[in-house]
Amino acid sequence: MTEELNYVMVTFTSNSVSTQEKPYDLDVIYEEVKTEEKACDTHPVIPEKVKKAPSCNLLHLIAVGLGVFCVILLSFVIALSIRLNTVKSEQETQRTSFEKQKEELIRERDRHNWTMETIMGHETFLVKHYCPEKVCKPCLEDWVLFQSSCYLFVDGQYYSNWKTWQGSREDCRKKNADLVVIESLEEQEFISKHTKYYHDGNHGYWIGLSYNVQMDTWMWVDNRNLTLMYWNKQNAGRTAHCALSLSHWDPLGNWQKTGCDMRIRWIFRVIIHEQEAALNKVTAENQQLITSRSILQTQRDNLNWTLGFILNFDTFPVKHYCPEKVCKPCLDDWVLFQSSCYLFVDGEYSSNWKNWQGSREDCRKKKRRSGGD
Repeated sequence: MTEELNYVMVTFTSNSVSTQEKPYDLDVIYEEVKTEEKACDTHPVIPEKVKKAPSCNLLHLIAVGLGVFCVILLSFVIALSIRLNTVKSEQETQRTSFEKQKEELIRERDRHNWTMETIMGHETFLVKHYCPEKVCKPCLEDWVLFQSSCYLFVDGQYYSNWKTWQGSREDCRKKNADLVVIESLEEQEFISKHTKYYHDGNHGYWIGLSYNVQMDTWMWVDNRNLTLMYWNKQNAGRTAHCALSLSHWDPLGNWQKTGCDMRIRWIFRVIIHEQEAALNKVTAENQQLITSRSILQTQRDNLNWTLGFILNFDTFPVKHYCPEKVCKPCLDDWVLFQSSCYLFVDGEYSSNWKNWQGSREDCRKKKRRSGGD
């Protein structure tokens, strides 16, 4: 397309200058104007559709972007919903498990509380004797403390409750004690003060003193020789093998020789440090029992695991006895008659047959597995 160049001459005049002046006396200004063939204006006209095209493209891009964002957001919401449902299911399962554990712990706590109540209410439990008010004392209830020993004066009111010298000592040993051994005048006076009078003056309390025939001397139950003597002078020449302490007699002379088969009352004595040793022994035994119980619990758990494994094992005889979990008296292919099970070995080929000894050995193999013959 060719363009035309038009030149326009513009003349500026003033009032004082005549219009007849020559053209070369004036300034001449040229303006270059490019025009199309069909247009004379210096600025072309732009169509409306061309102006709106960029705006439409931008809106399309925004719409596509929003659509993609919505798809991504929807996918995220779906994934989050699935995850929340999974977590919720896991939480429900865990909550159910915790509730079962809680119930088991409650049952175990109740068992322990019952056991503790039973122990605390048991009449022979040592804590009740040592600590009736939950305050530990050096001696058991009804025992009397003197210096470093505890004493129990058995004051049975009836003859049927009394014992011989040997029977009294055996009763003492059951309580981790022994018949009293008198080591000083103070202890002798203490014992005389706490004995009770019986209407027969010849009755008293057994003490831990007896005559040793082999050694030909009087000895205490702890194998010590007799050094202090408080014999009753009226009974000095009497021959007997056991000694008792008379009630309400002069402490300097209230021991009396008598027959060991006589039934009277008696006096316990236990040294406090011996009690501590016995307590330590009981504590050690309790610790051993706790350890043994723990070992037994471990063995029980192992056996339970083994039993569960065996019950699921394909070759375990239970599967043969109980293919449908219904126990039968005989294995599969065996026939029950009265109280016995029979298996008829019907091998079709002679290669499977056996002689008498071989047949019996085969029976014994099955006996080891199932108890048959």
